[in-house]
Amino acid sequence: MIDCRSLVGIPYKEKGRSREGVDCLGLNLMVSEMLGYEVPDWLYTDETANRDKEAVRLGKEGLRAVRLDVPVEGCYIEFSCIDRFHTGVYIGDGKFIHASKADGMVVIERLDRWSRRIRGYYNVHHKHI
Repeated sequence: MIDCRSLVGIPYKEKGRSREGVDCLGLNLMVSEMLGYEVPDWLYTDETANRDKEAVRLGKEGLRAVRLDVPVEGCYIEFSCIDRFHTGVYIGDGKFIHASKADGMVVIERLDRWSRRIRGYYNVHHKHI
């Protein structure tokens, strides 16, 4: 299991990219870096949000996302939410970590609690840092 406990409790912050506060993609970037990978960052704006959502699923700027049938440690999980894009990282043992807007911070949850919202699991092939 990936040890992300040091990230739990970081405040949720829209477009955040540091321990001062992160959004869901910002957290994915932090976990990827902890694992020794570099992933391009896309800050969302109203103009780019839909394009960037698609980029996360399909790959962008050398990032290649391969859809998986089942989650593997470190893969990104895409969730379907009513009014927004959401993502997290599978950490193993049936759990994932994500920046929860509802909880106001980074949390670890059981994946089965979110099973109806899962749109896909993606193994993102990164360049090593």
